[in-house]
Amino acid sequence: MLWVRNLSIHCGHCKSSLASSALKILGRSFKWTLYFIAFISMALFIEQSNYKISSSPKWNYVSNFSINLFENTIRNISRASHTNSIIYDPETVSKSTEKISNKLGRFMTSQAGTNASSFKNPWPLQVQWVMPPPDPCTSGTPFIISIIITGVKNREKRDRIRRTWGNQGLYNVTHIRVVFVLGQTLDNTTKEQLIQEQIQYNDILQYSAIDSYRNLTYKTLAGLRWVDDYCPDAPWVAKIDDDIQVNPFNLQKYLSKRLNEEATQISLPGGIPRLIHGRLMTTLRPWRQGKYVVSREEFPPDHYPPLTLGPAYILRNTAVGPLLTHSLNITMLWLEDVYLTGIVAKAAGIGHISNEKYWAKGSPRQHEYSDTYFRHSWGDETKLREDIWETILKKKNIKHLIKFR
Repeated sequence: MLWVRNLSIHCGHCKSSLASSALKILGRSFKWTLYFIAFISMALFIEQSNYKISSSPKWNYVSNFSINLFENTIRNISRASHTNSIIYDPETVSKSTEKISNKLGRFMTSQAGTNASSFKNPWPLQVQWVMPPPDPCTSGTPFIISIIITGVKNREKRDRIRRTWGNQGLYNVTHIRVVFVLGQTLDNTTKEQLIQEQIQYNDILQYSAIDSYRNLTYKTLAGLRWVDDYCPDAPWVAKIDDDIQVNPFNLQKYLSKRLNEEATQISLPGGIPRLIHGRLMTTLRPWRQGKYVVSREEFPPDHYPPLTLGPAYILRNTAVGPLLTHSLNITMLWLEDVYLTGIVAKAAGIGHISNEKYWAKGSPRQHEYSDTYFRHSWGDETKLREDIWETILKKKNIKHLIKFR
């Protein structure tokens, strides 16, 4: 009987050990079980939500892209919650979007046959468009092509630009074309709203990486790639954030003067100069902590090279190709102005032009009468911005040209 009792006790321990091991295994796999359930649920939701969109032949690639994007970004979302790394994975680019980008500019032609994986920053070669990109230069080459850096949910800011300085009713006066650059979203309601906005205005340039603050460098490079593919002959390329107020008449006057000055330099060695116009900064140091933190691993030196501040700057079109080409061999940095107008510009031999009239100073209302070009909007200034714009239009006597749907 003793051996029976001992065996019973031993077997009891076996059962307890087996149960404990099973619980440990279940515990370890619990979070992956949740990921799996979330993935199946969201995939079904996306498929159902995109049925209406995909029923239209013009947009039938959207649902395919949504599923592919979600499948490849589950791990990105998980990773992003633990790190400040930029959310980007080349695998999120769906092959179904390849047919959209049917124009290849000088940059892509020059890189034909190269292996993207051999570069430190292959993104300029891998840009894909989620929706058919606008092609505003087919009807004529604008004097200034403006790539507006915006967010997927910033519809109000985009409409403000469409009503004011970017209004196409003013084109015969300003010769400015505007496109809005934004990234991909996983929110189906926002996705459908963007599609309708593109159908209405045809000025949305949506690329395939996730739209986020730390993806600003990707966003700007995508915009420059589009310029090179679709509108390479516009003399000037303005990169402008969607919270910047622009005096398009002063800007056009300034750049016309610069173009006339350059006409006398074409015969000089080097031809047309490659320049970036903006608010020049020459003594900026990397923040090692705080909002704009850059680690020593990302950028070891104690000072940034000369750069122009990111809210608004202007490129001569001759600078676009060199920026794209040299960026391939320079590891990406999430601070877009530091990376493009500083580090890459230095490598490409691109200079800077700083102008004291670039930004409005003092009282915001001085912008009405001054000959500055840009003004940064702070906080809720809706009424002030509208008043300033109304005054600018009255002085020009062209309010009747404004058209907005």
